[in-house]
Amino acid sequence: MVRAARSWSKAALIVAVRLVVFATVKAAAATTGPARSAASPAPTTSAAAPTAAPALRHASPSARGHITAIDGDSWTISTAEGAAVTVALNGQTAFGTQSAPAVRDQFTVGTRVAVTGLLSGNTVRAERVIIAGTHSPGKPPSPTTPTPTAPTPTAPTPPAPTIPPAMNRCAVSTGLNQAVAYASTRDVQASLAVYDTATGTYTSAGDADAEYSTASVVKILIATELLLTDQINGDTASTASLMVSASDDDAADALYGLVGGDSVVTTIADHYGITNLGSPPADAGQWGETKVTADGLVHLYAKLKADPQVWPWLSTAMAATTRVAADGTDQYFGIAAVARNWAVKQGWMTGLGPGATYASTGYVDGGRYAVAILTYGSADQYGQYMSDTITQLARDLLPGGVLGAPTSSCPT
Repeated sequence: MVRAARSWSKAALIVAVRLVVFATVKAAAATTGPARSAASPAPTTSAAAPTAAPALRHASPSARGHITAIDGDSWTISTAEGAAVTVALNGQTAFGTQSAPAVRDQFTVGTRVAVTGLLSGNTVRAERVIIAGTHSPGKPPSPTTPTPTAPTPTAPTPPAPTIPPAMNRCAVSTGLNQAVAYASTRDVQASLAVYDTATGTYTSAGDADAEYSTASVVKILIATELLLTDQINGDTASTASLMVSASDDDAADALYGLVGGDSVVTTIADHYGITNLGSPPADAGQWGETKVTADGLVHLYAKLKADPQVWPWLSTAMAATTRVAADGTDQYFGIAAVARNWAVKQGWMTGLGPGATYASTGYVDGGRYAVAILTYGSADQYGQYMSDTITQLARDLLPGGVLGAPTSSCPT
């Protein structure tokens, strides 16, 4: 969220702790940041060789990270620590879970996965592969929740729709148009865009070239520039994680100067060659008033997914979006309330200018589709009204929690 005036009601202890971190980061802003890398090599790490061959062991999960290469039954994933792990598939390897079924074709380069199986050295003989960061709509992930000792009888759950192998243009276009029509009944302006990173297919509804205030979505631009200039380390790394996952405004304040301030949107647009990404804020220093378009944003997200210098860190942070933001707002609206699995950056804002902004953006279906849902309404619509509105737009676009699920009128 972006606030018109900072609240001084935070607990003194939290303020004191943050001052230590943010003072360190802001001090770095006074110096010239490192030059942007001309290329984007993936970071590599080396580990000391073991003194003896390790015994096979079973873990759950044995490895977690992003798929960086697929060669038949041999996949390579990069862990959060930068280690490369080989995943060996076989005819018995299962995909997905009972509550979130999956098929092998859903797993592409860039998908964040968890693998269980027998681990030997840096190779896992996979028994099961799931899409990591799968969230139930409207409910935060809770790995520590105990399993009930006895099941509670419930009505049969219908099977989740499968993700089509190619974008169902008919279903997606229908959903987009329904979303824009619904927004109109709520007196809310809406623009939506979808980009299939597997095929390059793009579709949109509303005026996808209209500029909207980013609110906290600009934090993706800030994080991207930090990654491109090799500044994600030490205190900056922890501050950037808070900025993206918890949408912490204080963290954004601390990092904004490190990326050139108001020019960050232009810098990112130039780097990735996106002419209609957006424009700097009219009021200097008000990063939440940075402008973006739905069209430009999904094309940027496709570029970010293809960039090994950016994607591993950024997608992990987006998939770790907390239910409750740093300012106490429930972030699980829009895409996060509806999609079967997601990595998102949300935005909400009022008080810096006329009206109210709500945005739900990111990736769905294992990172395959980049989605932007941008909305603008009156100031008195800010809050639950706008949150409910954008969530219904996401339902129109993602029936059953996936994009382009077949319907009677759009079977393929």
